[in-house]
Amino acid sequence: MGIWLQAMDGMETIEDVVLRHDRRGVSALRPHVPPDFCRHAAELLVGHPGVVLITTGFYILKTGTPETDGPPGAVAIGQALQRLGRQVLYVTDRVSVGLMQSLTTPEQVLVFPVADEAASVRHARQLLDHHRPSLLISIERCGRTAAGRYLNMRGLDVSAETAQVDFLFDGSIPSVGVGDGGNEIGMGNVAGEVAACGKLVSDPCVTRVNRLVIASVSN
Repeated sequence: MGIWLQAMDGMETIEDVVLRHDRRGVSALRPHVPPDFCRHAAELLVGHPGVVLITTGFYILKTGTPETDGPPGAVAIGQALQRLGRQVLYVTDRVSVGLMQSLTTPEQVLVFPVADEAASVRHARQLLDHHRPSLLISIERCGRTAAGRYLNMRGLDVSAETAQVDFLFDGSIPSVGVGDGGNEIGMGNVAGEVAACGKLVSDPCVTRVNRLVIASVSN
């Protein structure tokens, strides 16, 4: 069962709450994830003590700046995990590093280089080998399409300013992904449904996670 909350108009679950203000159409994915998907994600977080790597940061092509959806949510969950005794590190790229450092301590922020696929695979493996995380979390992080590109909600290519942190999510480490549009890491769990629903991106991310959280806004 999900966690039930008392609302003005009756009872609703946390899943109801995080989708309450859906204007984009992500609720179309709800039949394709567990009904208590938030609880599934929370249990994974609680069940894996140790080092946690949290990745976030999404490039805005029009302004050349990072989105503010993602980093505050990443730091909020990171602080909660620290209170539970976890060591938390944040992984982002050159676009969002300044924002992340302003929200937390600079030494907690790891910069993943924007590089080609081979170099990105090597860097991902180095990070995993060095820090040995017990858990990976992605919040509003643009993910690879089937063609290996990174696309925004309008289908425009932002690959040149997006580090390929997807290669951290190779299935060897338990993982949680949070997204609201279909082009984020984790949406590979429901990539076919994203493309078919006609409300989200037509060319979705294919990177999968163990537990997917869908929301009106990823934060």
